[in-house]
Amino acid sequence: MLATLVGMVGKITAEAAVASGASMRVAYALDSITTVHLWNEAERMLGIPPGSVSGFETMVDKRVVEPDWDDLAAQAGEPVDLEAWDAFVAAHPMLQPDPAGAGSIQEAS
Repeated sequence: MLATLVGMVGKITAEAAVASGASMRVAYALDSITTVHLWNEAERMLGIPPGSVSGFETMVDKRVVEPDWDDLAAQAGEPVDLEAWDAFVAAHPMLQPDPAGAGSIQEAS
């Protein structure tokens, strides 16, 4: 059940962001941020060491649900611009490696 929640949290967050009036780049970033952070927290709770490969990772990978970016962009009244959204996400401070050396955060969606 935990893997299913991790797999769908980004989609729910992106849809909520657009419904709340957020820009597409924010919705796209929130999809990645919530997925990555919930995934990391779930692994921590399960005792999976950071950066290791586990059966949990495989379960989550199979359950990740991508938002319908075309539909969300239409709702937001914006063009689809995956390159710009990817660039925004890549530079987002919440998706950067931990400066304290606790391991890097890797994008999950």
